[in-house]
Formats: sequence, structure tokens, C-alpha cells
Amino acid sequence: RLSKINGLSDIGFETIAYNKKAHALLIVYSNSNLDILKGDRIINLADIRRSNVLGDKRIYGVTFKEEFAYLATGFGIVIVDMNKLEVKDTYYYSSKGSIKTNKVIIDNSYIYAATDSGIYQAQINAPNLSDFNSWSKRNDLPDTLAAYKSMALLNDMLVIVKKSTTFNSDSIFYFKDNAWEYFDKWDNNTIYSIETNKDLLLITNYNGSSVWNLQGERVFFISDYYTEQSVNPKHMIRDEQDTYWIADLGQGLIRVKDNEDFSVIKPQGPISNNINHLATSKNNVWVAAGARSDSWASTFNYEDISFLSDQEWRVIHTYDLTGEKIYDVINLTVNPKNKEQVFASTWSKGLIEITDKSISNIYSSENSTLENLFLFPNDYKVHISGSAFDKNDNLWVTNWASYKPLSVKKKDGTWTSFGIPGKSIGEFIGEVIISQSNHKWIVYPRGGGILVYDDNNTIDDPSDDRTIILTTETGKGGLPSNSINSIAIDLDGKIWVGTENGVAVFFNPDAVFGDGNFDSQQIKIQQDGNVQLLLEKETVSAITIDGANRKWFGTLDGGVFLMSADGTQQIESFNVDNSPLFSNSVRTIAITDDGEIFFGTDRGLISYRGTASQGATTFNKVYAYPNPVRHDYDGVIAIKGLVKDVDVKITDISGNLVFQTTALGGQA
Repeated sequence: RLSKINGLSDIGFETIAYNKKAHALLIVYSNSNLDILKGDRIINLADIRRSNVLGDKRIYGVTFKEEFAYLATGFGIVIVDMNKLEVKDTYYYSSKGSIKTNKVIIDNSYIYAATDSGIYQAQINAPNLSDFNSWSKRNDLPDTLAAYKSMALLNDMLVIVKKSTTFNSDSIFYFKDNAWEYFDKWDNNTIYSIETNKDLLLITNYNGSSVWNLQGERVFFISDYYTEQSVNPKHMIRDEQDTYWIADLGQGLIRVKDNEDFSVIKPQGPISNNINHLATSKNNVWVAAGARSDSWASTFNYEDISFLSDQEWRVIHTYDLTGEKIYDVINLTVNPKNKEQVFASTWSKGLIEITDKSISNIYSSENSTLENLFLFPNDYKVHISGSAFDKNDNLWVTNWASYKPLSVKKKDGTWTSFGIPGKSIGEFIGEVIISQSNHKWIVYPRGGGILVYDDNNTIDDPSDDRTIILTTETGKGGLPSNSINSIAIDLDGKIWVGTENGVAVFFNPDAVFGDGNFDSQQIKIQQDGNVQLLLEKETVSAITIDGANRKWFGTLDGGVFLMSADGTQQIESFNVDNSPLFSNSVRTIAITDDGEIFFGTDRGLISYRGTASQGATTFNKVYAYPNPVRHDYDGVIAIKGLVKDVDVKITDISGNLVFQTTALGGQA
């Protein structure tokens, strides 16, 4: 398995293609970077990515001719010599410069380019193809003003795909007897790819993959892989053994033999690269891929919940009780008293309860105090921002845009809900955490600061409840910004808040309802000999506390930082330039009990083996690794399963002290 960790130069694959003549694999990334895998070497070609071409530099297609790769890009055609491992030339078609090119095809006489401005062609043996005068635009097309998204050669017959200007109605034409003919057997819809093999045309679209012969007859149609998921094919090819291979967005690589023998080949990992929220239970990892838009509307992300258990990734398919698909799962909460129970907040259908890794209940306006959006009460859309357990095992749930936005699923299974005193109806509230004194700290989105709610431990008597809103105002919170992106409680009960202007800490959160000064404080650090405020120039998007009470901070575009327990000392800093981190935009961080840190980014999930773990309550599960240690071993030795922060002393066989240290949480 190849990745940026062991040799590749980048992440975010656009496509891969193998050149038989050069015996080399071309790897294309979404940022236009290239790697060539040849033998045991990986050669990076960053010419396109680093070029000063203005506008679109993305690579949309790869075609091989001999040892050359013809890359269809956002500005023209780039030719790569796969033997010499270099960019050979660039072709433009117009004096106006860049034209988005979607596919390149080459026959014995011509090279064709399907572009957003029609189809261009040139004689393959023209003396100077880099001169736009060598190229001409075909004026015999079905629509000379249309964009053509793909094309292929079927027995020397040119087949083209005209992109529709309306939804779901691409069309196919083929050039026969010096005229373009419309492929009327095709039901017009969005086409993702066309390929040819011998005398067959292979088409993928949103609802399946189909194979057609020269007579225009559909040989077979694949709309089901006989799995629990619906199909979402993006590309299909046929190999020399007449086996079909389908790249499916949700299910991985599908192998089809004899038109009926299906095999799903799926690498281990979450179902999506969209990692928006993580949660851990023991050493299990839960992933939510849904999201909200910048205006806090639904994004209609239908991707399921993924979880890692016993080193295997699995999926929970999210359907409601009527069989309708649930979209935008945005937040996950693990029951601290029952690690097999997880609650998933959705921006569509309420709160999902998962027990023993399967859906056991879905709470909505019909079976709980949760409410539909107050502006659309009959649409049955229940938006849940988050949830958290209090010390009495009650689950508090924040219900966006509802009359009573704070609901509680009590320990006995009954529900109750609360309005916010002094606030208007339809309150917009976000993520919730619960302090050691049982106060509910709730993020007010859109620059509203933080709401602290105290039910005085009388959950059935709202008359004695108290609230306060914390803002940037001195004496009322002293936050560095009212735009709150993350919030967490450390092992000492302090509350750390991530804003668009760095980090603030409430050292005495219980004091917010008292008369004294309770304002948050920003941490002062030494940086290059100067005193600065912790991450003051960063938007802090995630905060997580490890077993040694150290703070992991994820940022919107600056990567991730590990700080000491008091936040004054930087221990680690990871970004795309100094680590395998996929992206500098870190949305969420979660840590397993054994200290593995998972970073969720906008480009995928990656983990890091940390040096701290959760402290145990006894010493009955202490172990060291590696074990045994060879005499010539010169690496790190870790001891796990320790009680939090204990002193560890290592002696030789005679009892002489060799090494001593203090555990970081439960690990030394």
C-alpha cells in the first residue's frame, strides 16, 4: 500500500493510469501534481502544479500513445515522456490561450481534444503541434457551441459525449459515413465516463454501468452489486481477460466476471474523505461525514457512519424507520457509562441511537421532545447540533431553530425540553459540553458567544434554572472573539475555547454564576524571543485533551499543534510540509484509550501514535513493547496500562537503576 507516508509526494488522487510501453504507473493528484511509479522508484513531476499558468491547471484525463502521456488539462494538452520522466511539450488550440480540455484521443492520423469549447483536431504528424495554427476546430459537430466532456474510439469510429446545459441529459453521438449520428438507444442522463474495448462501448452514469455493442444493443447493465449500498459508479474498464472493473464512489473497486460474478474490493478506511466529526469509545473510532453549509443549511451529504473496530472499518447505513435515507450526520457522542452506545446528531432527521453497532432508535418530533424547524413545522426536519451526557447519565441535546432548543433524554428514557429564558423563539444553538459542576456550555453560532445553562440539578423544576451568555465584553466572559469554533474540558475541569482569534481558557468555570471575575484568559507563550498569545492568528477548529492533560489544537488552515498541559509550551506542530498530514484544515481530533490520535481533515483521516494514553485505575494490565527487546535494539520502549502520571523506574537484573521517568497519562 502506497501513500504519502511511504513515498508518494502528495494526497488527493485524481486518476491513475498504467503505460505498458514505458512499464510505468502515472499518478495524478487533484492539485495537478504528478508521480511516476517505475520499478521501485517514485519520481515526482511537479511542473504543472508549480507552473505560472493562470486559472485552471487541473488534469481531467490521461491518454497514452507509445511512451507518451497526453494530459487533458484546464488550459490545453501537456505531454509527459514516461521514459525520460519529463514534460515534453504543451499544446494550445487558440490564440486566446487556455481552453479547458476534458479528454484526448489519438488515432492513426489525428489527435483530438474534447473541450468546453467544442472539439479540436490536428494531424498527428504535424511539424509543430505546440503552434495553435496547427489545430482546427471541427465545424461539423451536432452543436458547435457546446461543451464535450468525453470521447472514445470504437473500431476507428469517433464517439463523443455532449455535455447538457440542463440537468441529467448528456447525449452521445458517433461519426459514421462522414456524418454525426445520434445514439438514440441511450436514455439521456449524466454520463461520468465512456471507454471502449474491442467492439464494445462502456458507459457509466449515476444509476449504473452499461455495455453496448456495435449494433447499438445493450449487452448488459450493472445496477446492483448485491450489497447493502446503492451503486455510484464513476468509471468502468474491461481487461484482457474480459473482466470488467468499476470504480464506485461509495463501494470501492468492483470486479465483474462472466457478467454476473461480483467481487467488492475495498481498502480499509472510512466510507468518505469528508471527515467532519470524530468520536472514540475505548479503541473504536467513529466517523461522521455530514456537514452544514456556511449559512447553517443542510448540505445533503448522504454518506453513512463509519467506525473502526478490531482494526477493521465498517459502515452503519443510515435510514429512518420508513426506509428514507438520512443525510448530514454531523456529530457523535459516546455514552461514557456504556461505550457500546453512540448517539449521532443529524441535520435532517433528529438523533440516531446506536447500540452494539446497529441503529436501535431514531428520535424525532414524533417520539421525543425534539422539534421540527420552527419555520417549517410540517417538513419533519429536525436539526440537532450536538449532545452530551451529564454526571447523572442524562443526555442533553441541542435542537437548532426550535421553540424549546434544549432537550434532555433522562436516564429513565423519558424526555423533557427547555426554552432559553430571555431569548426569542426559534433559538439557534450549537454544540454542547457539560462541565464538572454539571453546567451546560453551549456554543452560540454566528458570532453569538457561549450560553451557560444551569438546571441546578433539578431537571424537572425549571423555576430555579440560571443562564448567562459569555461574550468578548469584559466582566461577561472576556472572549477574544464571539465566533466560537471548538470547546473542550480538560482533566482539571478547565474549559478551553477555540475562536477565530486563538484560544481562551476559563480557569474557574464554576464562577460564571458568581459575583467575582470569571473572564477567560489567553495563554501567553514565548515565540522566537517574543511574548505572544497562544495561536492568536489561527482559527482554532478543534480541541482535544490527551491522557496527560496536554492540549491538541486543530486549526482551519495551519495544521495541528500539541501544547503542554498549561498551554505554554509547544511540544509538536504538524502540517502538510513537515508530516504526512493530509491537509492543514483540521476539522476534528479524537484520541483512543491507548493514545492513538486521529486527525479528521477536509481531505481524509490520518492517525498518529502519541506518547500519552488514558490512565488506568489499577496496575493489572501493564505491558511493555517491544517485548522481548533484542540486545541490539536502539528504538523507543513504551510501557502502557499505568495509573495516571505515576513515576516509572527501570532497573537491570541486579536492581541497578537504569532509567526513570513519569508517565504521560497511562503511558511511559
